[in-house]
Amino acid sequence: MANEYPNVYMDFSGDVFNFELIERLANAIPDDRLMFGSDYPWLDPRANLSRVLLGNISVEQKARILHDNAAAVYSIPQAPKNVTRSVKHE
Repeated sequence: MANEYPNVYMDFSGDVFNFELIERLANAIPDDRLMFGSDYPWLDPRANLSRVLLGNISVEQKARILHDNAAAVYSIPQAPKNVTRSVKHE
């Protein structure tokens, strides 16, 4: 649906067993439609946060998933670029 309708966004909360979920979602749908989700209080937010931070996706994709997309949807001011893009993946 996210590929077909521009107003559909997805989060990835609730699934801690699909080890390549972030990479698959980032390649299957536009990454400007994917948002961080933790499923708190049922799951520890660090589980899904580490999936994004350690995922095999670009720093720009990580920034969009962790902040920029939600900021756009919920009209949250953008963080300074040097803050959201400071995590490097080797």
